[in-house]
Amino acid sequence: MVYSTDQDAEGISIPNEVHPLLPEAHTHKTTAKTPYRNHIIALFAFLLLTEASNDIQIAPMTVIMESIICKNYYGDTNTINSTTTLDLADFSSSWAAADDRRCKIEPIQSELANVRGWQQLFECLASILVAVPFGFAANRCGRKVVLALAMFGLTLARVWIQVVCWWPEVLPLRISWLSAFFHLIGGGNLVVGSLIYTIMTDLTLPEHRASIFLFMNAAVLIAEMLVMPLAATLMRTNPWIPVNIGLATVALGSLITISILPETVHLQETESEDTEEERHSLSEGEDSGLFSGAKRALHSSKDLFRLISVSRETVALMIASTMTNMDRSSTPYFIQYVSKKFDWDISEASLLTSYRAALNLILSLVLLPLASHLFRTRLNMATEVKDLWLTRFSASVLCLGSALMALAPNLFFLVSGLTIFAHGYGLSALIHSLAASVVEPQHIVILYNAMSVAETTGDFISGPILSSTFSLGQRIGKEWFGLFMMVMAFFYLVATVAIFSIRARW
Repeated sequence: MVYSTDQDAEGISIPNEVHPLLPEAHTHKTTAKTPYRNHIIALFAFLLLTEASNDIQIAPMTVIMESIICKNYYGDTNTINSTTTLDLADFSSSWAAADDRRCKIEPIQSELANVRGWQQLFECLASILVAVPFGFAANRCGRKVVLALAMFGLTLARVWIQVVCWWPEVLPLRISWLSAFFHLIGGGNLVVGSLIYTIMTDLTLPEHRASIFLFMNAAVLIAEMLVMPLAATLMRTNPWIPVNIGLATVALGSLITISILPETVHLQETESEDTEEERHSLSEGEDSGLFSGAKRALHSSKDLFRLISVSRETVALMIASTMTNMDRSSTPYFIQYVSKKFDWDISEASLLTSYRAALNLILSLVLLPLASHLFRTRLNMATEVKDLWLTRFSASVLCLGSALMALAPNLFFLVSGLTIFAHGYGLSALIHSLAASVVEPQHIVILYNAMSVAETTGDFISGPILSSTFSLGQRIGKEWFGLFMMVMAFFYLVATVAIFSIRARW
């Protein structure tokens, strides 16, 4: 096994090498979860719709923002009209359309990177501020209510960004950063991601968890692989078409899917001691007002602190979690990088993300499940040990692939680096599967929420760093265009070292 657990004085599991990783009572879940197949399918559908709505907007929003910055830089009014009206002929002939080379100069590309980078930072900060309270609310009030609230906030944030881009002659582009305020409603992507993993954990058996998480990754990849070429095709007519499709998808898809998702908070196999005490106290008539609510929040915060500090393993997983979203955070910069360095249209550069998604899909559906099966059957590895070695592999190839893409002198080396990089896509799913073995079932939602905070903290830090290093590389020269990817390679190296610090026992 990877590591095992004792109980500290507060009842939190601490890894050691004497007892089983999880108590026997938790090693074999009951088969009561097997009837939830339809709910699992509904959750997959929800994940597919939300990811598709995001992916279809990445490239066209890059074009729209680039066009606005171009207009401001050159003072060309034709640009602004072509992106905010439905005059498709004007847009096709505009020099600020996707194939215009005058928009590829360093000042415009640097400003575009700064707008996207700081927007990511502010949105991440807003999510971090409210993630822990909403995580506790999901544990007490229900996952479904908090998930619906978070999706409502995300929809409003997208509406605001599109309003700013629709009337750039009235609203400056940087005011789109105010979309971060809408992430305070429900916690944004941070809480959504945490709850998706939590609900799936509630519905699945431990022995199937890693495979299910990889299939969740596959759903994300299917969305990316299908909608990126669609977006590239539609944006040649008008970039607002895929942008509006994305908004409609996230609004209608979330409304329909959340209405059929189950409430799974009652499926936790056991309950924490503090929950038992609260129920006992309430039954005796203890005040359940603001003061007692504050005490419960404080007690839950102590649980969270203990969960992430009681062992080297949990700390290492938290460190690695901060890097897991960097591949998606860097996608807009990657598209800009390919477009500028190899003189490609943005729509053409975005097709490389579909190539990466296809490789990721093969990895998630075939290679990793096959490796997982062989490790368990041929090498007789425990589930936790198998997950650990696969996690180490994923982090290592992300580091290597990032470095190769950063230094790529031509398209061959870029695609080679991208191919290697794609084989690390399972990192997030594997870390979540590994983390589920660290604590008791009733603490999983708290740990996953803490990991989501770590992921968003990584986004918070990486946004300005990637945008500033991208801009710096633009200023230094063509050989340094990939500087932001070298920074990514360094971050993945830190994650790799953290994961290798977790000891495995055969």
